[in-house]
Amino acid sequence: MTSPDINKTNKEIIKQMIFSRAQARVLYKPIGDLALSIVNATSECIQEIKPFLPQSSDHQQRADKMLLEMLATFEITGFFFHLMDKQAYQSFDLGVRSIIQDVIYPIVYPVIVDSFVGHWPEKYKLKIKDDFIAQINDSELHYARCQKLITQSEKFDENVLIPTLSQRIFGIIGYSTEWDSLSETNKNLASMIQTLVYQALEKMQLVKLVEDAWPAILTMKQEYSPNVFEQINIEATRLENEANHASRRTAKRKQHQRYFGEKIG
Repeated sequence: MTSPDINKTNKEIIKQMIFSRAQARVLYKPIGDLALSIVNATSECIQEIKPFLPQSSDHQQRADKMLLEMLATFEITGFFFHLMDKQAYQSFDLGVRSIIQDVIYPIVYPVIVDSFVGHWPEKYKLKIKDDFIAQINDSELHYARCQKLITQSEKFDENVLIPTLSQRIFGIIGYSTEWDSLSETNKNLASMIQTLVYQALEKMQLVKLVEDAWPAILTMKQEYSPNVFEQINIEATRLENEANHASRRTAKRKQHQRYFGEKIG
């Protein structure tokens, strides 16, 4: 890919990159792969957990269930973020971890939030995004204390990462967070959550994803302004919306032409 002239304005760089999207996708694919892996792993886990959330035909309780699902989704996303950060630190260093965070977080959280409230006005979505970030930060404080990923025991253990995730999910959905007070059904659910998350993590191949993403992130950081991806997404979305509006206008005009043509004929 031909690198844009760094002396150009951001707007010109954005236009050049949009016009070279196919090439940009190849160069930055590892970044997208890492972000998408977190979204997919989170989605796969929450889809299996959803049937165990409180069920009701009542409208308010259905809304409450969506809130619980959303908060559980945020928690699982935070778990995978933590592991991404940890892997970045282990593979590289603290500075690299911070840079990867700055690139991946803004790609992932709008996708997660919009999957629940994408149709809401932006001013309301901003509050949900703030809640998402607050929960991610709270999760990080808990997960950072953990010394191990998993143990043979399935009991809740605040020193072990995956059991801590299942315990926090239980707290979100209103179940006891004390292992000895759980019913056998809920113990089985906790064990299922831990198995799901572990399997999703194995499938991700997180070490490779992080190590492949870093060279692409480094290239982006060296060649473009720090917020260029955000600007590209905004500009690309605007252009796509304009194209969609134009397409709808064209289709509507053709419908009118056919209608009036048939009437005249």
